[in-house]
Amino acid sequence: MQKTAKNGNPDATKRRKAVKPQGLMVLGMHRSGTSAMSRVLNLLGCALADELLDAGTGNETGHWEALDLVRLNDKLLASAGTGWYDCNPIFDDWRSSAIYSDMIARAAAVVSDHASRGPLFVYKDPRSSRVADVWIEASKEAGVSPLALVMIRNPAEVAVSLKGRDLMNGGYAELLWLRYTLDAEYLTRGCTRTFGRYDQLISNWQQLVGKIKKDLKIALPRNSAKVQREIDEFLQADLRHHDFDPELMINDLRYTQWLRDTFGIMMRWTETGEDAADYPALEQIRAEFDKACAALARVLQDDELVGEAGVGPGLTAELEAATSRSLLGH
Repeated sequence: MQKTAKNGNPDATKRRKAVKPQGLMVLGMHRSGTSAMSRVLNLLGCALADELLDAGTGNETGHWEALDLVRLNDKLLASAGTGWYDCNPIFDDWRSSAIYSDMIARAAAVVSDHASRGPLFVYKDPRSSRVADVWIEASKEAGVSPLALVMIRNPAEVAVSLKGRDLMNGGYAELLWLRYTLDAEYLTRGCTRTFGRYDQLISNWQQLVGKIKKDLKIALPRNSAKVQREIDEFLQADLRHHDFDPELMINDLRYTQWLRDTFGIMMRWTETGEDAADYPALEQIRAEFDKACAALARVLQDDELVGEAGVGPGLTAELEAATSRSLLGH
């Protein structure tokens, strides 16, 4: 006679043993709500690494990024001759080189360590958008089912946020948004994935979480009334400092066609679901952008365009103080 599990289902024990750990990558451009989204998922039951990046300028409530993930991503990008602030493409030679396999092996060790924290875990770093294929392959090597959530935010809001935080040139920030978004989309094709927006998270996080659960086919174990209240308190309205109408941006001819078309597609995907019919348009934008970057490579390496991480608020405060002293005659 077949042995019946305590819950009355004879196959329950077998299924529990067969389920792989699930690793949820939160991807997206910097300043796009990846930190807030990761914390919400953590509160709902997704494990986080023990050692996290400290809160800082622009992320006073925490980055919710694992230090080992950030450090390895910096090494990954450096091994390809680039960095988080670079809007140029990563050349194919990097993915064809021996170092690519070595980086996958290193990433697999990080994923395995994260999986030891719990069978459902979240790991987030915007840099992963540029090398998402490495983390997908690493997850497979580690015996983890890779899942991806790509967070989208109005690029006009991202540009203003990065100008305030890093003094980054607004036009350059828009190109960086385009690079991160196109790479995150392209490199996660074939992976179980979904797309969400920062404004959706702030305005109706429960609806967005419902979409994430449906698209990724996951269950979030801590969705209790107590936790819901805690999430509401975390997602304070004042966390969003910039709020621009997306339709105005999409139709604003001051922005490049690449930017407007990509954001328009991403808007639709976050509302009505991913549509493979959009792949050719995204691939064409990506190819044209790559060619343009090659032609403008030296111009795009200007440090003044990029700014410096975190310097904006301090310099702004110094300028305001100096202006105030001048007006007072001191």
